[in-house]
Amino acid sequence: MPIGAQPLGLSGAVWCVLGISNRSPHCYDFGPDYADPEFSPTHQQTFEWSYDLGSIVTAFVDAGLRIDFLREHDVLVYQGIKGLERSEDGYWRMPSASPRIPLSFYMMATKPEA
Repeated sequence: MPIGAQPLGLSGAVWCVLGISNRSPHCYDFGPDYADPEFSPTHQQTFEWSYDLGSIVTAFVDAGLRIDFLREHDVLVYQGIKGLERSEDGYWRMPSASPRIPLSFYMMATKPEA
């Protein structure tokens, strides 16, 4: 998910996908792009780091930022996890029989005036 996306009509918020903290990168070999199944990138390997919500919020606070809001959502804008189902609004969710769990979040932080 690109950092800086503006989901649900909010500008200035950062949208992130929740993950399990891991100091080592996850390495993925992939085929077609999730946004365009017809596109096959030249370089088909990606390295990603996942961070839990607490680590992300703590890093913002440690950097001297004030958390203005934090909202969790039970949706993704792409099928980032096997088993998600696309709903009528275009977002991807857990199947209706599954518990509602946060799949993504967005937050806004500002630097207090000195």
